[in-house]
Amino acid sequence: MKSRPTAILFDLFDTLVDFERDRLPLVTVAGKEIRTTSGAAHAAFREAYPSISLETFYEAFVESLREVNVLRDREGVEVTAAERFARCFARLGLPDTAATAAVLQAALAAHMGALAVATHCPPERREVVRTLASRYRLGLVSNFDHSGTARALLTRHGFDGVFEVALISADVGWRKPRPEIFHLACRALQIPPAAGLFVGDSLSIDVAGSRGVGMPSVWVNREGATLAPNDPQPDHTIRHLPDLLALL
Repeated sequence: MKSRPTAILFDLFDTLVDFERDRLPLVTVAGKEIRTTSGAAHAAFREAYPSISLETFYEAFVESLREVNVLRDREGVEVTAAERFARCFARLGLPDTAATAAVLQAALAAHMGALAVATHCPPERREVVRTLASRYRLGLVSNFDHSGTARALLTRHGFDGVFEVALISADVGWRKPRPEIFHLACRALQIPPAAGLFVGDSLSIDVAGSRGVGMPSVWVNREGATLAPNDPQPDHTIRHLPDLLALL
């Protein structure tokens, strides 16, 4: 590496913590088995609204996600999980009352709980980050729609206390690769982008976003994918996170 960075910034999901879809609850919807958190959310919901079936709830659950993903992809903004669930409840024709809001929070908590259980962190990643924390200032920049869950996952997987700055898109309103969230992280760390090093698994989100603000990047390419000429070009590529120690 040409020069030593002042700070190292990490992506969260699929860089530090893996989301494993096959660990989601398995439910049957319209005769088809599906791995989804909607069953957990519906279980918290059905006591208040027993006439709304899982199938009906699932349809609104999926359509609300599609709707907010269009906004996320088109504008680079975050739509929080609470806003997404509000859209889901509106699709179901539920009233905007305090009682409904309480049910929404219960369903949201069940959804997030099921997501959290489906995450996994190999211990060597935790060891890498804690080793680097003794040598560098560390930051985290994550696209996630519920900051409380993201921060709880940091604690759950042994990353509590290691990041000087942890920005979650649900808190700041912008999603990577938008430059705003990277600039916010740099201002919080009081460094210019060129003094940072961003480590992430996504070319289109992590590498493109960091390059867009002039921050060097490390692409975690676990699958050994081949870079195409039109892909965002990382400054460095590693196969597994422990390789970062040798690179630095």
